[in-house]
Amino acid sequence: MKGRLKSFFIKRVDIDVEENVGLKATEEIKLLNVFCTVFIVWIAFGVAMFSYDDRGTFGDMFGSINTLFSGFAFGGIIYTIYQQRAEFRLQREELRLQREEVARANEALQEQVKVTNVQRFESTFFNMIDLHNNLVKELVVSEEDLKLWVITKDHDKIYTGKEAFSYLYNQFKDQEVRMRKLTEEERVDAAQFYAIRSEAMGETYLSFFKDAEKKIQPYYKNLLNMISIIHENNWIEDEEKKYYLRILESQLSPDELLMLFYKNMTKKGGEMRSLTKRYSLLKDIRGEDLIYEEDLIIYNNAE
Repeated sequence: MKGRLKSFFIKRVDIDVEENVGLKATEEIKLLNVFCTVFIVWIAFGVAMFSYDDRGTFGDMFGSINTLFSGFAFGGIIYTIYQQRAEFRLQREELRLQREEVARANEALQEQVKVTNVQRFESTFFNMIDLHNNLVKELVVSEEDLKLWVITKDHDKIYTGKEAFSYLYNQFKDQEVRMRKLTEEERVDAAQFYAIRSEAMGETYLSFFKDAEKKIQPYYKNLLNMISIIHENNWIEDEEKKYYLRILESQLSPDELLMLFYKNMTKKGGEMRSLTKRYSLLKDIRGEDLIYEEDLIIYNNAE
């Protein structure tokens, strides 16, 4: 093994030496060509300037050796300029390659930073999804948490998890329907009802869930935080944000979405309403799903 390694390195060194010798020989040949050219031009100039009869004068020309050496010096200058030009060209090419390499390195670094930030975001997001599901599982409500007009026969029943949201929404809907009947008995016309409904929708929600709000408030805060970290993340594109919001939406039951709809219409629901409308989080809710179909129009017109 050692013998083969030694043989390999000896061959490698021999190749490098041969390449260097070859380059040196090439440069020497170029320099020799320059000097030969100067010498030939010097001879040709003398022959051209003097005729055969003037060969004595021509012979005197050979005494002016300094002229020849001046020519050699001039040739050396030309050769040096040529060499410097070649070196400058190589330096420019090397600088260009270095700039390209630095640009590629910066792009790779930016991509790595983006990947790291997206991974950190996803870790936080899915941890909050787990927290969301735990908050839903731990939610416990009963009639004691609501201000009901009529006590039902199941007033002592406990509702948990997603069933709790279904119970809360159905009780809220029943109360709103009773209020609608009262307004109809008072012969309030449609325009008046629409105006009253637009102003009172959020207030009726807060009034009805006043006692239960402290139980469901952590749920809504976590939900708002999840939507906010998606919205505020600058490392993901809008289409990717919609993808994560679809994941979030898939965690919500129909009754949770309906509760969120009416929660958004409260005075404190402005931020949540703005984000859910921006990303169409409640796009699947139809007018017939709501307590009144007019509620969807009011929601869409809300700022």
